[in-house]
Amino acid sequence: MPDGLTIGPDGNIYIGELPGMTQADPTLPNHGHNINIISPSGEKLGRIVHPEEGEEPGKFIAPHGIGVDSHGDIYAGEVSYTIRGSHMTPPKELRSLSKLRKVI
Repeated sequence: MPDGLTIGPDGNIYIGELPGMTQADPTLPNHGHNINIISPSGEKLGRIVHPEEGEEPGKFIAPHGIGVDSHGDIYAGEVSYTIRGSHMTPPKELRSLSKLRKVI
């Protein structure tokens, strides 16, 4: 379920995806939310994913906004409070922006 995408300065397409989020279509175990990187010709170049959702490095809760800077660093804006934090007891603010630095 794509929720956000951008075309980076490198011409590649970056897509934030959720494998399911509703009660009718819940997230399956070991199918974490992710960012896919696709070439302009449609070739899958990479996927940033962890099997479980979360706030820890390398995990996502709900990547909806995607940005890529001139260095190839990826910024993921998440609607984490709406999706998870507001449903916690008590409600809790969760991380809503991540920067993933490109390492060559």
